[in-house]
Amino acid sequence: MLSKDKVFILKTTPFQDSDLIVNAFSAQEGRVDFLVKGARKSKKRFVGGVLEPSHYVFVLYYKKRSYFEGEGGLHILKEAHLIEDFSALRLNYERLEMALYFLKLVYQVARHGDPHAQDLFNLLGNGLKALMVSENIENLKIHFETKLLYYEGVYSLDDLSVPLLKLPLSKHQELSWLDDERKKVIASVQRVLRGYLNK
Repeated sequence: MLSKDKVFILKTTPFQDSDLIVNAFSAQEGRVDFLVKGARKSKKRFVGGVLEPSHYVFVLYYKKRSYFEGEGGLHILKEAHLIEDFSALRLNYERLEMALYFLKLVYQVARHGDPHAQDLFNLLGNGLKALMVSENIENLKIHFETKLLYYEGVYSLDDLSVPLLKLPLSKHQELSWLDDERKKVIASVQRVLRGYLNK
């Protein structure tokens, strides 16, 4: 069955002689994984690095049969067209490094049929947009991590985290804490994040 969707590319891995495995994230499906046959040989099918991590793309693909039985699997990617490449991220090493960190976090927590897919999808998109113009990347990192953990249901609300969750990522530069408060938030988020990723 031919399906279509809009996804963020999270990760790509060479496979066999000329194929590529692409891990992506969809607002509807959660984590989706594709096999792209001959992707590393043909430069005509996916021009301009359309399948690069962080790219937002429109995809046409054939769903693996087991998908309809409630399992994930490698779908066969037929076409991919670039919607947004977030090009400003590649002009600054610090921004690019943080973008790859955001992608890695989503890759680590995302799963097929994720009930929080829409929230995580919006979080990633808004995070990449904010990162392109951010003048306080460390604030954005804490903000992103806190929201991600909250959407995953593993971060408890407290007086310091409530402002983080209410404020959109685009306003992360407006966050202001006393030094002790900032340290408490960072320590709390990092503790929960380590525990969640290592579960």
